[in-house]
Amino acid sequence: MSDEKPMMPSAAKDRPGFLSSAETAQDMAGDPQTQAGELPLGAPPGTQPPEMHEAAETNASMMSEPQPMTTNPAAIAGHGAGQGAGHGASDGAANNGDPTPLGASAYPFRDNPLLPEAIAAGRMPFAPALSAPASISHFATLNDTAPVEADREHLGWLCYSLSAPPPAPDATQHTIEFDQILVHWENYGPISTYTVVDRRGSGGAFTAAALDALPEDWLSGLTGIRMFGLHVYFEETNGPERNPASLARLFGRDDYIGASLAGGKARVWADWHQDDGFPKLLLRDDGLSPRQAGRLVMDLVRFEASRMAALTEHARLRRLDRQLAVWEQRLQPDSDQTAADSEAITIVRAGLLSHYRERLALSICDEYEEAARVALHAVEEGRLPGLVPLSDYLGHSMEGVHQDISQWRERFALIERELERAEARLERDDRDQLTEAIQLQTAVMARTVQAQTQNRRLFQLFGLVGLTTAFGFIARLMADGLTSLGLVESPALVSLIGLPVALLLAYALVFGTGSKRR
Repeated sequence: MSDEKPMMPSAAKDRPGFLSSAETAQDMAGDPQTQAGELPLGAPPGTQPPEMHEAAETNASMMSEPQPMTTNPAAIAGHGAGQGAGHGASDGAANNGDPTPLGASAYPFRDNPLLPEAIAAGRMPFAPALSAPASISHFATLNDTAPVEADREHLGWLCYSLSAPPPAPDATQHTIEFDQILVHWENYGPISTYTVVDRRGSGGAFTAAALDALPEDWLSGLTGIRMFGLHVYFEETNGPERNPASLARLFGRDDYIGASLAGGKARVWADWHQDDGFPKLLLRDDGLSPRQAGRLVMDLVRFEASRMAALTEHARLRRLDRQLAVWEQRLQPDSDQTAADSEAITIVRAGLLSHYRERLALSICDEYEEAARVALHAVEEGRLPGLVPLSDYLGHSMEGVHQDISQWRERFALIERELERAEARLERDDRDQLTEAIQLQTAVMARTVQAQTQNRRLFQLFGLVGLTTAFGFIARLMADGLTSLGLVESPALVSLIGLPVALLLAYALVFGTGSKRR
């Protein structure tokens, strides 16, 4: 590094060659494509329309807890697509000023438009060539609010301060080298990884970390939060003797772990107590080539990244204990009920749907652990006498994770089964209640018909008596009239004869009219 360095600006707008956030927002506000919710022409990969950013902000304000990290563990470790080579190398079509798309055919074919992206995703992961002695530091940051441009701009200022070429405008990875220091940056949406290699290796193991070679004010200006970090010291074959006493002095404790790697071509001793937030790995070269050493270090980084990702997800999921207890309590029926009521079932069912991310995170933890085991398989681990190997250490650190995840999965399954049983019981109770209601309604209707029939018969009887009396009275009046005219000598006889006639006439009127109505 040169002795004279420009002062580090305190605001993004002071950095040459980069637009401030206010200028960027002003340009986007005047762009009709941006206003319509479309991406502007030439937008870098991963850019989202404005309404997607607004939706993300709305979701962030609604969620009080961080969301599960669904990023591939290899991304967190910095094992992404593509590898920059040389001083200030970046990915993208802008690299070396070549406008030809990546993977373009020299033959007259109509290529798949996704072919460049597919080729970039299938590139070999970044792995620097290492020669002992060397110090390596790796860390990852998570930023859910600032876009990739923020990290790219911050890296650009480091390049500016070192007089190195900045990253391309659409780059998602970039490598710079200065004074035997290498800095490699990769971005995966909200996650950025940084690998720093100090090839000088002076002073011995862990006397200075590779990160110490970078400006402190640049490190403090990094966006996002640190997810994990790792320090590795790669020492030569003829380095200091490494026995239990010297290793205990180096790490400050005697409970370090160790293993042979790469089929016996390397040995590693590690201290995971993270006194400064970074585990320390001492890697001894026993016959590695520079490329083998670089790949071995990045596989160890991938192992730690996957392990920490699983433990971080597990820590975030600890709140499931309380939520599951609430759901289980709601599904407990009252003393006078055989099953939970419909309101409790609806609340629990809605809660399960709203916590689908947590259920997904249970599988993500398993994927992270599997990624860690794949990394261990890649390093060809073997045992060193009297030391705990990396595989055993992974099993010990993940033991609590396994127990909790198994418990949470079983409780989720029990809640699902209890919901199904409660819904079935509720449906059966509703069906029984409906059947009882139909039977009661049928009985009421039958009694109503019976009462109507009785009332009709009583009305007919009263009508028969009344009409018979009326017709008999009319017959008596007629008999008296005929007697006064001298046509009949005995009015009583006429009345007696008219009585059955009145009865028959009344019966015909009452029952004949009722039959016609029916």
